[in-house]
Amino acid sequence: MKQYIVHGIKNFKKDYFNDALNIVIVIILASSILNLIFAKIDSTILVENSQSTDSIPVMLFSALVFAPIVEELVNRCAMGLFLEKVIKNDVVINVVTAIIFAFLHLFKMHLNIYGLIYYGLVHSMLGYCCGYYYRKTRNIVLSMLIHFIWNLCMFAGVVLRNML
Repeated sequence: MKQYIVHGIKNFKKDYFNDALNIVIVIILASSILNLIFAKIDSTILVENSQSTDSIPVMLFSALVFAPIVEELVNRCAMGLFLEKVIKNDVVINVVTAIIFAFLHLFKMHLNIYGLIYYGLVHSMLGYCCGYYYRKTRNIVLSMLIHFIWNLCMFAGVVLRNML
């Protein structure tokens, strides 16, 4: 997997950063709309988050360093390369990896049905976008950057919500 990171760093273009920001902004807007829809249905989407007992430095490292690197290498490179041998359609590969990406994020959360749908859709969107841009550029660093910015925004949102 090291070669994917080295290749991604060597071939990273300045425009990728703007692309990553734009992608995350669109996903945040879409997730906000979904949140409004599902909040109307059920205001208790998140019942309990299993990470609430973790320390802030551990959560920061996990969300901003470990997850973007490891999850993108696993989902885009390892799983994507395997699926490329079986499936020749990039859209289908992105959908499959997005669903798996979402599932891997949901299994630790204690959610009701509305929470499962909401977070499943949001994580699927993020997974699909990361996969789409990885396949488009063949640059794993771009999908890691998208994932990093998303996690940074979500972490900042949680901190702000807890401050209010």
